[in-house]
Amino acid sequence: MELTKIRQEIDRIDTELVRLLCERLDYSRQSAAYKKEHGLDIFHEDREREVLEAVTTAAEALDKDNYGYGIANRLIYSTVVEVSRSLQYKLLGAGEQLRHALESAPTRWAEPARIMCCGVRGTFSDEAARAIFPNTEPHFVNRRSEVIDAVKSGQADYGLLPIREPLYTVLDYVADSGCYVAARIHVQTDNIVKGNVTEYVLISPMLMSMPDANHTTLRFYLPHKSGALYHTLGRFTLEGLNLTKLHTRPLDNADYDCAFYLDFDGNVKNPRTADLLCALSEELGELVIFGNYREYVI
Repeated sequence: MELTKIRQEIDRIDTELVRLLCERLDYSRQSAAYKKEHGLDIFHEDREREVLEAVTTAAEALDKDNYGYGIANRLIYSTVVEVSRSLQYKLLGAGEQLRHALESAPTRWAEPARIMCCGVRGTFSDEAARAIFPNTEPHFVNRRSEVIDAVKSGQADYGLLPIREPLYTVLDYVADSGCYVAARIHVQTDNIVKGNVTEYVLISPMLMSMPDANHTTLRFYLPHKSGALYHTLGRFTLEGLNLTKLHTRPLDNADYDCAFYLDFDGNVKNPRTADLLCALSEELGELVIFGNYREYVI
């Protein structure tokens, strides 16, 4: 068969596949409505496993040359199942509390801003604070706990903390204190030797999302299930979100082996990004958004 004819047949099949996939999504929507009416959960692991096993078996029966149709169809349908579940979560208003936080996240700095810094006037902490708030006179304290207390009590709008430990240790401390990262600042500390940088995080008592905030950091846990991480990361790829970093920390926990820290490029005000995060908040163990922020280099 000529290549032109082969391509025409592929196009014909693709047209029919699109029609059938949309029909499948229509039934998925009906399923979501039924689950909502009857108070049923969206995620049914046994049902999803049953669908994938049936697809694999059917494809293997058609694979006369043992070309791998079974695993290929399983991978394709894994994506179909993930997308269908995400659509159902969206239709049912999943992650209502998180969605409210995302929608109400401030998009402008407080003016005039009150800044509490862990450090000393005239040092790099001072320089980092003034990079974002050039017309504000920061206040300085010695301990980071004092910064957290000032932000949480309303004595300061924002706090500045140096990153003297591994980054995710600092982020855990900020999140566990009930605060969020509003910006990260990298201060070049040596004009001669490039790469000598001191880092800081600007924290806020609430999740913020400035118009130029293009970086988001999450923490989540995954169940002991084969392919769990693969499918979770694939959800970001489906939304066109660029993953920039993945870090793990072992846990002494019967339910989870480790905590996952994920960085991706994106703004939480984007509706599709918000839908994804809200869906994942229903599926993953304790999804935590550390912040949606811009990184400053000075």
